[in-house]
Amino acid sequence: MNFLVWRHADAAPGEPDELRPLTPLGIQQAQYIGAWIKKNVPGPYRVFGSSALRASQTASFFSEHYDPIDDFGYMKDTATGSAVLKHANWPLADITTIFVGHQPTVGRINSILHSDIEKDTNMEGGSVWWFTSDHDNKNRLAMLKAVISANGDSTINTSFCRVE
Repeated sequence: MNFLVWRHADAAPGEPDELRPLTPLGIQQAQYIGAWIKKNVPGPYRVFGSSALRASQTASFFSEHYDPIDDFGYMKDTATGSAVLKHANWPLADITTIFVGHQPTVGRINSILHSDIEKDTNMEGGSVWWFTSDHDNKNRLAMLKAVISANGDSTINTSFCRVE
């Protein structure tokens, strides 16, 4: 399974929080990451995430098919990393799945996939982390395949952890 965790791009301040739009910088960030995903990550795709405007706007630079989930909105008690992974059917889904969301949820997802422990970790705004699942003879493994920054920096990685 390919699973991408995409933190929404730069958003304007304001109230109500759910209606904060992307800034001009955020639009550039989302365009860059959306184009990178299209070029590098195999489809077909399923894209879901927060119901906040800035998350759906971020996703729109990749796909017009976005499934906003109110439970995964900013600072919702239901927006846990484990809940997102369950909704994504990680690691068993047979389709590339992209989650667009907020801190702290995106950092918690990355933490689970790296260490099997859900804890707050930071993820740069606008960036995307690409995980894959694979099997060895005994375990199901999560591999961090790439980290792409919205400013154009990238890291290609082969970091593994065990997935139950």
